[in-house]
Amino acid sequence: MQLAPLTFEFAQKYLTDLVNLAHQIPETNLSTDTVLAQQKEARIFHGKWQRSLALLDDETLVGYIMGYERASEHNPQYPMATIYISELAIRSDYRGQGLGKKLIQAFLDHNSKLGMLVFPETPINFSLQTNSAEFNQPVRDLYAKFGFKLRTTKIYPNRVDVVMGALASH
Repeated sequence: MQLAPLTFEFAQKYLTDLVNLAHQIPETNLSTDTVLAQQKEARIFHGKWQRSLALLDDETLVGYIMGYERASEHNPQYPMATIYISELAIRSDYRGQGLGKKLIQAFLDHNSKLGMLVFPETPINFSLQTNSAEFNQPVRDLYAKFGFKLRTTKIYPNRVDVVMGALASH
């Protein structure tokens, strides 16, 4: 297994695989356009291609973690700028091998070293948003092992998400 930067060029090469992996994330409906997108409405995905990582088994994409620097929304969910983890996915036939842990740790290490680029006045911190449903408890538990704590909830018409945050340990 080898880690690789998930650059725009990498994403173009593995686009179908990235979309297929993203579809394994419950209640996520990413398309080729959204995987390659550099913003969603007014939200800019600052540094998305500098921050994201992929995991390969030879030439086979087995997982990825995508993130970007996200501006403060001045609300309880995102009170300050943050390095936001937008997706984490591992191929189903590779699960149970600790690869999710490997990707999260590599992402945290890589981005702690990289620091806050667009919002340098903000302490290095991480956040994510994930489903609060019982089926997703293992995902929340996995992030908790890396120091992510519940920040608040975000209510949608069809679900409730939790927003979790962690300070960089470096």
